[in-house]
Amino acid sequence: MSRARLLVVDDHQVFAEGLEVLFRVEPDFEPVGTVSDPEQVVGTVRSRQPDVVIMDVHLGDGNGIE
Repeated sequence: MSRARLLVVDDHQVFAEGLEVLFRVEPDFEPVGTVSDPEQVVGTVRSRQPDVVIMDVHLGDGNGIE
């Protein structure tokens, strides 16, 4: 069974990196990075092609839903 490629998106960089570290020890997930800048989300998703994105709903002045 292949591991799900995971991208973490949160404007609090320490929190995002902490989640990435937690998922590194999980056998079903392969973290492909973190994004703290909402402007970089779309480009990062296109380049890294994650299967799963964990995204903060409140990102700076915008939100993760938009």
